[in-house]
Amino acid sequence: MCVAFCFSSRRNALAEQWDCPFIEASAKDRINVNEVFATVVREMNMTSEKRQKKSYCCCTLL
Repeated sequence: MCVAFCFSSRRNALAEQWDCPFIEASAKDRINVNEVFATVVREMNMTSEKRQKKSYCCCTLL
């Protein structure tokens, strides 16, 4: 149990450091699949809005 907790705290810290959401999902068990898809689309839309405000962009999500 400690190993899982240690990994989850590291995942959460990295997600916070990279300013991105973290969602644990399983396609096999159909857990959080729709949530992951919706979150990716939401993040892409937010990135597009930020890109329009800037005069340049360093990357594009495909």
